[in-house]
Amino acid sequence: MRVREAQRLAARILTKAKRDSPALSARLLLAKVLATDRSGLLLKSEEVLDRKQGKAFFALVRRRSRGEPLAYILGSREFYGLDFQVNASTLIPRPETEHIIECVLAQESTERRLCFADLGTGSGNLGITLAYLCPNWRGLLIDISASALAQAKANTARHGLEKRLTCLRADLGSLPLAQQCLDVLVANPPYIAHEEKDLVMDEVLNFEPHLALFADNHGLAQLQAAIDEASHHLLPGGRIYLEHGAEQGEAVRNLLQKNFTEVSTIRDLAGHERVSFGRLKKNSLILTKK
Repeated sequence: MRVREAQRLAARILTKAKRDSPALSARLLLAKVLATDRSGLLLKSEEVLDRKQGKAFFALVRRRSRGEPLAYILGSREFYGLDFQVNASTLIPRPETEHIIECVLAQESTERRLCFADLGTGSGNLGITLAYLCPNWRGLLIDISASALAQAKANTARHGLEKRLTCLRADLGSLPLAQQCLDVLVANPPYIAHEEKDLVMDEVLNFEPHLALFADNHGLAQLQAAIDEASHHLLPGGRIYLEHGAEQGEAVRNLLQKNFTEVSTIRDLAGHERVSFGRLKKNSLILTKK
């Protein structure tokens, strides 16, 4: 079978399986097998796939047709112009999370020395992107999952940031950090309520890590934990930036207003409230953690 014929057949299979962007998926999967890019595929379009190549390609197509996310099959996903390796222990980076980066860059000085933490880092996409764009910043990439943290560490090395980023395994809610040691805290914590599982797409529910998706208290438990950690570990005047669900903006603002000022929310491209942030009050009473 020629390359172009295999690509068309794969697109038909994925269309029948009702998978998003079947033609694009077929092209990317074939490019992976042939270790080439789009232009390379065009040049190879009349070549014949050998037995090994054909078997490998249609094995990937079957995985995609069964619903496995394309990012996991390819092993990587682009985020804010950078490439990140992902695995089944890491949430797949999404475009709406890029609004955290935009929000941080709009509020913070990229020139001054600054210490930040990325809570629930997953693949490390948030923290690594901030460090990549801000050469004077140093950060902590924090996650409870050892396998996710290993992936974040690999991505840190991939982008040459080992000297400015430290990976730390810790549970959100009991961070082993000194009080008032951070200028900025960013987090995309789990925020889907357990009772909303039936509303989650099958591809997400069946393949992405539930530890990174679902939270107690109507989805607010880990958002509250991140805010509590920020209250303890941010310097007075430091800022927290949180991604949350489309219907959670008001609730998150209410949680922030106890210890934070200048609380605000920005919307994503679909018009949904998506990222809330605030500045730690300089006179805020921070209780010692137990």
